[in-house]
Amino acid sequence: MTTSNTQSNAATGFADGSASNAAAHKPDLDKKYIVKHWLQPGHVGMLAAPPAHGKTAIVAALCANLALGHSFAGLNVRRTAIYYLAPEDPVGVKDRAYPYLSGAPAATTHFYVVDKTPDFLDEQHIEGIIEDVVKMKVRAQTETALVVVDTTNLSIGNADENSSSAMGVVMLNAHRIAREAGCYVLFIHHTSHADSSRGRGSSAFGANADDTFLLQRPKQDTAEKTVLLTPTKQKGVQLQSAISFRIDAFKVGQDSEGDDVTVPMAVPLESKTDTSVAPANSNRAPQVKSSGEARKEDMLRVLTELHHENPEAWHEVKLLQRLAGDSFNSSRKKADSLRVAVNRALALLVEAGKVEANERRFRLLGEAAGPVDEPGQHVSD
Repeated sequence: MTTSNTQSNAATGFADGSASNAAAHKPDLDKKYIVKHWLQPGHVGMLAAPPAHGKTAIVAALCANLALGHSFAGLNVRRTAIYYLAPEDPVGVKDRAYPYLSGAPAATTHFYVVDKTPDFLDEQHIEGIIEDVVKMKVRAQTETALVVVDTTNLSIGNADENSSSAMGVVMLNAHRIAREAGCYVLFIHHTSHADSSRGRGSSAFGANADDTFLLQRPKQDTAEKTVLLTPTKQKGVQLQSAISFRIDAFKVGQDSEGDDVTVPMAVPLESKTDTSVAPANSNRAPQVKSSGEARKEDMLRVLTELHHENPEAWHEVKLLQRLAGDSFNSSRKKADSLRVAVNRALALLVEAGKVEANERRFRLLGEAAGPVDEPGQHVSD
């Protein structure tokens, strides 16, 4: 009897060459994030809350700060394009973002509110959302995007939210958007009447989410009305502690009869800080750009977008400080530090011949602007 000693081909069988050796793996110490330790690109999350708890105010406030690239509640963020599906109340979303976006030119702030009703069971809707988000990221010059679905019950067509099969397909399509568009998808949902600790409807919805967050009022009585945003499930990171918010009334002006006009404003009551310590080993990704180079590029982005809106306009340093993105966040806690960082970036751009100065005002040199890119024409401004 003859025994064959021929080696098997590695690219056969079930794995077909896709198996990798775990011994060669090293954990990523610098994972990409939208909100550090909270929202990671490629994930799908659900935020559940009872009615009238300020969930839209909190999410709109977060989105406004992400669009600007500003830290929020003390959390590190990356400047992110926002695609907010709000068929229920699109004006209400913009009202709640207004306290943070007031004074920020639309040209530099990519926060798009969509009033059309999506159906996450409709393949054409899914493909259209992916197309929109990919184009929006190019237009905003961001690596990431946040897609908000407000609310879940308006995004499932005629399906029953108690159907595990239907909700399974909804989540499968949400994961497809997150994967193919390189974004985070966040569903805004209502809690169950029977169990306020979970989202309403089929458990398949929360089970198939990477992250789940619960918004509740504290059990103890407090002098001021607050709500707690608590992560109850987070994939790939350590479960984070809750953040407290107060929903204030932000005055925007007076109507024609002299009465005050206000909009809801979510105000974080605590500032979280990153307490992680860099490990003493060599398994750290090298810094591709210095902070100075990153700040120079970010300020060039701001001035380029302002130039495309109005090529002749000069811009004060205070406005440029307001529009500076996430590369300036380490200096943002102190006004003097931010001013020094922005001025240093502007000086480097002037020296490089990309920006011109007129006393304390700046603008892009016309030849540095390049052609106006319009990849997101069907994403409404």
